[in-house]
Amino acid sequence: MTAERAARLAALRRARRNRPWTDELLRSCASDPAAFKTAQPACSACDRPCRDDEVCATAVAKSDGLFESMGRDQTYHLLAAGMKRLRARGTATLRNADRQRPNAFLSVTVDDADSPEAPQ
Repeated sequence: MTAERAARLAALRRARRNRPWTDELLRSCASDPAAFKTAQPACSACDRPCRDDEVCATAVAKSDGLFESMGRDQTYHLLAAGMKRLRARGTATLRNADRQRPNAFLSVTVDDADSPEAPQ
């Protein structure tokens, strides 16, 4: 096993143990989508397929350097799971786009954007 693969597997194991960190990351990015999009180079280069009140999984991943630390598939899997958990709690809206480059979009409710982490 190469060192790079071992590092990715270790990052994935840490992420699985600490799943709620994805909820916090998603919530912090989606709580003020306009400010998040302004601060992200990935968003300024995008053709803006997301709505004004949404953030996309790709931009969230790029904002935290997740692609570099654990790879695209694992990153999208963890973010999608976090988005689904927020939706299941009723604190967010999740929309999937079927395009040439599929992506998931998240918007949080005003109540959730201002509240601390909900108990699991």
